[in-house]
Formats: sequence, structure tokens, C-alpha cells
Amino acid sequence: MNSSRIEKRISASEVWPGHWESYRRTSKLTYNYAIVNDYPLEFWSDDIGNAFGRPYLSWTQAEVWRKGDRNGHAEYFRRYFQGQKLPTTPQMLLGAKIAKALAEIEKPIEQVCEEQGWQSTEQEMKMLQHYRHFLPRYAHREVEIQQKFRGVPLLAKPDGFDLYGTDEKIVRIVLGEDKSGKSWNQERADEHKQIDLYDIVFWQKYGVIPENTLHWIPTYKDGSGEYRPTGEIFDYPTPRTEAQLIESGAEFIRIWHEIGEAYGEECRANGLI
Repeated sequence: MNSSRIEKRISASEVWPGHWESYRRTSKLTYNYAIVNDYPLEFWSDDIGNAFGRPYLSWTQAEVWRKGDRNGHAEYFRRYFQGQKLPTTPQMLLGAKIAKALAEIEKPIEQVCEEQGWQSTEQEMKMLQHYRHFLPRYAHREVEIQQKFRGVPLLAKPDGFDLYGTDEKIVRIVLGEDKSGKSWNQERADEHKQIDLYDIVFWQKYGVIPENTLHWIPTYKDGSGEYRPTGEIFDYPTPRTEAQLIESGAEFIRIWHEIGEAYGEECRANGLI
């Protein structure tokens, strides 16, 4: 069998199948109910979000819920039950610029920034071009993939990945995750659960555990208080075993059911079920 990297683009997203039960209008919002995790899942017609969070478990959801063990999950309720958006920090904006510059590599940096409405200095655009040259060029960037693990729908959206093999069988997956900002090292990369969730999705979908590398892009705060990349790139190969993924998968299953129980309580408290 000829094993080669698959260059063709795969679809950006796959809608998770839901069973639509009924429709109802409450106040000025239209609620569509789907059965997920034994509870009705509501989607708001104005695209604010939905009370359950999503019809899947993403890394962001899992991380917010995990942190919520210390504060009663207040942030999760605000973001996913009430639809509030977090303010964008300078570090988040810089990370978004790097991700977009890499995902739309066929466009000039100036065009990417203009289309996103970003104000970027000449120095910053040169730095983004620098990362285009020196970070790996994965065939697929910021592509969403959904897959169930023991009945729980998981969503992966890695910064980049390559698939090797044929259309019938994938034999190798190379996955990269870019991180900017605060310090990363080998130990922290090896313990990072985001990579575990992504690996579970690919493992369950293709039968292959990816070869992972975390790419750290250090930053510093300049005299004006802006965060700037240093220009350095550190690569941390960080493999996972089946045993590690099964252990992490059990935690994601627990989180999924805890969120479902919380959503059920919210629905009952508001007379929705």
C-alpha cells in the first residue's frame, strides 16, 4: 500500500446528529429541543448559544468545567448556560492572529489582518510572516472533527494535523498544537489534557494515535504593555499511550455527565422539563 500524506482538504465540520423533538417560543427566543445525554438540549435562535453548552464536549468546555470545581462552575454557567462571551485578552488576540495567519497561509498577512479587522503594526506583521516560515505547514489547520468515545460526543479542533495513508485507511497522524504566552516546558506539554482529548478523537475515528508536538511561541510585554512574540519557537514532542487516553477519557465522560445533570437541574428549576 502506498502511504503518503493526504493533501486534499477534508470538510471543516460535521454536524452532530440530533433528534429534534419539538419547537416552542418563550419570550423573544425560539427554543429547539434535541435529546442529548437524556436531557433536552436547547438551541437559541439568535445564535447566542445553548443552555447545555454544545451537543458535544470540546476542550474549552471541559477545561472551564474542570476549573469550576473550585468556584461552583459559575463561569461555565455564565458562558454556556447564559451565553455570555469572555472579553478578549491581548494574549488571546495574539494567539488568534498567529492561528489565522497559519490557517490562511495562501493570503498575504496584510489581507488576513484587514479581513479580521485587526490593527497590526508593521513589526507584528513581519513577526507573523516569520512564524509562517518556521512553524510546520500542516495540510489541515483548525479543522473540526467529532467522534464519540464510549457514547460521549467529543469535538477536536487542533491547530494543525497531517494524515498519512489512503482514502481507505489512515496509517499515521501527525498533530501539532501551537501555544503562545506563558512558559511551556516538556513536563507541562506531557500533562496537557487538551492533547489527550484530541488524540482520543483521532484514535476513535481512524484507529491511530497521533504523533503530537506542542509548539511554544514565547512572548514578552513591551514598554507599552503590549504582548509581543520573541521570535523563538520551542518544539516539545509529547506522545500518548492507549492507557493514558483511556484514563483521560474516563474524566471527559465524567465531565459530560456532570454537565448534563447540571443542565437537567437548570431545566427543571425553570419549568422546561
